[in-house]
Amino acid sequence: MIKRLTVKLFIMFFKSSSYILFYMIIVLTSCSKGDNDDNHFWVGKEMSIPEIISNDKKIVTRIVGDCSPCMQTIDLWKEFYSIAKEKNSKIIFMFYVEAREEDRFEEIKHKLDFADYVIFDRKATFYKENLLKFSYTIEDHTFLLNGKNEIILFGNPMLKKELIRKYIEKI
Repeated sequence: MIKRLTVKLFIMFFKSSSYILFYMIIVLTSCSKGDNDDNHFWVGKEMSIPEIISNDKKIVTRIVGDCSPCMQTIDLWKEFYSIAKEKNSKIIFMFYVEAREEDRFEEIKHKLDFADYVIFDRKATFYKENLLKFSYTIEDHTFLLNGKNEIILFGNPMLKKELIRKYIEKI
């Protein structure tokens, strides 16, 4: 199943030339030394997730409503959700959706019908309270948290195929 998700991810981003450029930008920015330092720094830090009180592990993702690549990963998230729930049925999937209009949020929420929680984040509160040090790129929008909301792993497994296996191992 992980292999199928990886192949779908690869195909999705290489269907058109505009996505090739996008992918190259992500690869170039993800290889900088600062990102590796941040990875080490952020593991173990606690995130502010006031909406959920749970001792279960969580995958928390930020979706920006007018971000086309964010929206195109939703089908992959749905498949990843199924794989993760097979491994750990108690894992919680939370999506913070930044959208200007409530109608847009409702449209995205409908697409995320598989998720455990979909939170309307009109003012980007999740980003402001937790992630100002992170870049604004979608590769830094996903986190695996333990029951205390401490970061175990971060990075978007829908964009970095090597993270899919890491997320599955840690959940």
